[in-house]
Amino acid sequence: IMQPSLAARMAATFDRMSGGRLLINVVTGSGASERMASDGVFIPDTERYAVTDEFLTIWRSLLETGKADFSGEHLRIEGGINVHPPVQKP
Repeated sequence: IMQPSLAARMAATFDRMSGGRLLINVVTGSGASERMASDGVFIPDTERYAVTDEFLTIWRSLLETGKADFSGEHLRIEGGINVHPPVQKP
């Protein structure tokens, strides 16, 4: 429901504020399609895992290197940057 670049910046900020104690739990979505639709997500369950994989590829790149360029089937980013790295080193 959120862009991977925004999620990476938020994670890096929270990680810095907590002194490297941030723990992330990734949930691809509920099994009930009607619950996903109520959040504006109409991607079939089987495709959500592919979207999550692309999301995490971008997210990890931004946290590990501070940069991201990626073009997938569902997501694309060009010249993505994260200027404030996290304390933790993934």
